[in-house]
Amino acid sequence: MIGFLGRWVVVSLLLLITGCQTADYRTRFQAEKARYWAERGDLKFALESNPQIRDGLHASAARHVGVAEKSRPTGIEAIDAELAEIRGQSLLRAGVALLQAGEYDAAERQLATAQAESPPLYAREAAYLRARWRIDQEQYEDAIARYQELFALFLDNPEASAPSETLLSLPANIAFVVKEHVPTRLQDWVTWGREVYERIWEQWPQENAAQRARFLIHRLAVANGEWAVAIADLEAFEAGAESINDLYRARINRAEVMAFTDQIEEALTLYRDCTAKAPLRELRGLARLRACDAIARLDGVDVAIDSLVVLSRDFADMTAIAAAAEARQARLMVQRGDWNQAIRQYRRIQTRYPNSDEGVDAPLSLVELYAARGDSVRARTAMQQAVTIYRHVLAAQPGDVPVAVDARNYLADLLVRVGEPHRALIELEQIHHFRGGSLDGTEALLKAARVAQENLGDKELSRRYLGRVLQEVPGSRLARLAQEQLDGLD
Repeated sequence: MIGFLGRWVVVSLLLLITGCQTADYRTRFQAEKARYWAERGDLKFALESNPQIRDGLHASAARHVGVAEKSRPTGIEAIDAELAEIRGQSLLRAGVALLQAGEYDAAERQLATAQAESPPLYAREAAYLRARWRIDQEQYEDAIARYQELFALFLDNPEASAPSETLLSLPANIAFVVKEHVPTRLQDWVTWGREVYERIWEQWPQENAAQRARFLIHRLAVANGEWAVAIADLEAFEAGAESINDLYRARINRAEVMAFTDQIEEALTLYRDCTAKAPLRELRGLARLRACDAIARLDGVDVAIDSLVVLSRDFADMTAIAAAAEARQARLMVQRGDWNQAIRQYRRIQTRYPNSDEGVDAPLSLVELYAARGDSVRARTAMQQAVTIYRHVLAAQPGDVPVAVDARNYLADLLVRVGEPHRALIELEQIHHFRGGSLDGTEALLKAARVAQENLGDKELSRRYLGRVLQEVPGSRLARLAQEQLDGLD
């Protein structure tokens, strides 16, 4: 939904960076570094690499506000329609520039105006951005209200097109955010979300959005712990599924809900049906993987491990399934007390799938296994090996992807454990560089504050990290945690 805006921001940054270049070597170097990050879409790091860009973004926002002010209605219908488009786009671009500069209050004013005064396309875009930045800043109550406003712009307008795939998933996805951070609002959110999905399939019955809404509605019930409702939702979806792949995808989800509620035999029957009949090989592999979890509970760990061995062999060419199957084998080996075999399995995983989630988890799992056995020598050796492995992973990955963020967090933890907290702080600062403005980036600052206090004994440095949290996400849950840590330093 915001693709054209993202491209516009990158182009604008590149133009601003070009304008920053002077004869001064240091300025040129900073500008080139900022250009690199801007081209990769890492706008936050581009700003940090060249502070002059922030001034440029402010100037850009001011220009767009100026254009918007000059695009007021004239009373001539044909001209006013064109001016409304220009005004809406200008207000929106001004808001985006201010968001990228970290000026949230100023951005909110421009985006609120864009939502109230622009044509529908720009009004919906502004409403989306107003909700999105509040989630990023952990202002959940306000975010709830903004998301409800956003969907009203679709549902209350008979001429509106159906919401995009990204927007369709929001009521279901945000339900889990509400559950974690404002649980007292969960029931209201779920009730509202069900109404949204029902209105979508009524308002656009012949479009893909209707089918997608029928599928997503079960996730609201899952978030709310309404298992019977979730199963009924999925059964209803299966009965009207428009494609065979959608049918089996829903059936796998229904089996998972049934397994979660201890209907193991029924779940296993569904998984096996999907394994035998699903046309997509990916779906057959997923069904077999989930079935192994049910087998472990019904037939025992040994039978499940044997099934996982066959599965990982059959799907050796599909990393996501093979790596997940091998990781499950390792966990079950630990469960049955076969630690030596589990150690060998984790080593195999980190070698075969170094850039997968399971491959990134494996080195730390080895450390924990040795530590749990009381083998401090091998645990320390495993730590040193894990540090090397994580550095290789980070050298091969963009710094902002989830695998790299996990690897860097694990690396920071290990560096603290091997007595190198200064290097741990560097890694945590890197997370903030790459993921600044996100939950990952702010949590990295909180972790850095603890390392500074507990491992370096540097209260002043800890205060600086905590002050940055308070500045970045005022009024949020993380800000409250930072304030508590700050109070504990006094």
